[in-house]
Amino acid sequence: MKKSAIAGHSFAGWEAFEAHLAKWERELANVRIHGTTGEAPMIRFARDEAHRLKPLSGQPSFGSQRELSRVVGNDCAVEIDTNSYSVPWRLIASAWR
Repeated sequence: MKKSAIAGHSFAGWEAFEAHLAKWERELANVRIHGTTGEAPMIRFARDEAHRLKPLSGQPSFGSQRELSRVVGNDCAVEIDTNSYSVPWRLIASAWR
């Protein structure tokens, strides 16, 4: 069984948690031999993927947020940017409820 980065650990706060994960990735996860590929992820990344990365060119990071108001339809879904996302049925806005 593989060891979890966080199982059995406790952290004083978010910064301690992030520092622990960064160290775990750097010293264990990214350098150990992967069971499927047979090589360390960092070696594979450097050889096959790093040169394919492109700058974001001013696009917002994944951390950006939008606040939206949506009405949940009878199909238990909301639409955002032409994509449909399911939500709990309890949120359905219905005149006959």
